[in-house]
Amino acid sequence: MNAPASLPRQYRQLIAGEWVAADDGRTFADLNPYNGEVFAHIPASSGTDAQRAIDAADKAFPAWAAMGARPRQALFLKAADILERRADEVVLIMAQETGAAAPFARFQVQWATGLLRQAAGYPYLSGGEIVPSDTPGVFAMAIRKPLGIVAGISPWNGALALGFRTIVAPLACGNTVVLKPSEDAPVSAGLLMGEIMTEAGFPPGVVNVVTHAHGEVGPIADLLFESRKVRAYNFTGSSTTGSLLAARAGKHLKRIALELGGYNPMIVLKDADLDYSVDTAIFAAFFHQGQICMNTRKILVERARYDDFLARFVARAKEYPGGRSEQSAK
Repeated sequence: MNAPASLPRQYRQLIAGEWVAADDGRTFADLNPYNGEVFAHIPASSGTDAQRAIDAADKAFPAWAAMGARPRQALFLKAADILERRADEVVLIMAQETGAAAPFARFQVQWATGLLRQAAGYPYLSGGEIVPSDTPGVFAMAIRKPLGIVAGISPWNGALALGFRTIVAPLACGNTVVLKPSEDAPVSAGLLMGEIMTEAGFPPGVVNVVTHAHGEVGPIADLLFESRKVRAYNFTGSSTTGSLLAARAGKHLKRIALELGGYNPMIVLKDADLDYSVDTAIFAAFFHQGQICMNTRKILVERARYDDFLARFVARAKEYPGGRSEQSAK
């Protein structure tokens, strides 16, 4: 599906188990943030493509929801094995597309692999519970059932880990998904999920991935939030966007799970070990170039230690090397 590594890769999106171009054939350039070169050409989809994905997920839902726990478990375990086998390739893709240094990229691969294996046990957990009955002699039970289609919106910063996290739990509980990855990481945060799940044998339409160009999310988002077939949403991103999406979901009384950004202050008191504090602050502020929602955004230092801490912190920051990707190491 992809061009040789020396050329920009050519990707298609996943709809109904098929790798397809955008409906009108348009693509957009996915740039390498390190050197500005084109890493890949990605389908620039429209509302037509989103509707096709929704219809595919809706068609696949009944059979997927009815699938037994054992075969569903086997699919997640196989997906974990595939991701583990492709680790070196995936690390290089994340370096080229998102600028992730090798240690952080490998952490994401390991985390996502563990998530898939953990999810393999989920199909055995979603059962029911006995509830009190107002009618004497009546046995009452509440049974958990899948909702239907879950729309996932995954971010660019922890692309692989958060892309998998967006879809794994809904899938494990018997839902089908339409995943819309960030336009800044359509491969690492979306198309890779589609490749791995397809290779593992997930049925057509259970996982769908729709990509779009910068500034063109509107028609896709409109369909995802207006369609009666889409029952819930999973979004990771900024608090501003999350607030808007929560309002759209609430308008239709639909469920939404949000994981949003934070301001994350670090506090250094006067009895702190300054060497340890500076080490912690450097890591917390600059890990993955500061592009993680849990990174430290503000450091509050007690006045008696402020000047000493600041001098040490500035000196360390000036010496801080940029992470070297495996791409540049070869």
